[in-house]
Amino acid sequence: MRYFEIDGDEPGKKFQCRALPFDQQLLGSNKDKLTNNNVFYKAPSGGDAITYDFLKENFAQYGPVKSLKISINPDHSQKGFAYICFENQEDAEKAAKGDANSFTFEPKGNRENFGKLVNNLYFKNIPADMTEA
Repeated sequence: MRYFEIDGDEPGKKFQCRALPFDQQLLGSNKDKLTNNNVFYKAPSGGDAITYDFLKENFAQYGPVKSLKISINPDHSQKGFAYICFENQEDAEKAAKGDANSFTFEPKGNRENFGKLVNNLYFKNIPADMTEA
């Protein structure tokens, strides 16, 4: 996983981004894996903004992290919560028990009207000469 910042539309304004290799298991059609291996993290009220570095450092102690996602509003401000997807369900359960601000989703059996999950972004028409900066 690579986490970096890109320039915003205003001078000095930066936005956090993430780049992940394509993974079939992260598709919204794979609901079992997404719900069982995900942890929901809610930032403490009045706390600092969530960063990918914080999430990675905080949750890697419980097991291998597959992906991280910080939820944002349309104006790119943070909503105050994030999703951490672990390689396996046991690590997700350990993280939810070990971090007071985290919890796992309900078991799939309790979710009868579960909608399609989509958590992938695809970009096209990026200029070939564009640099990471």
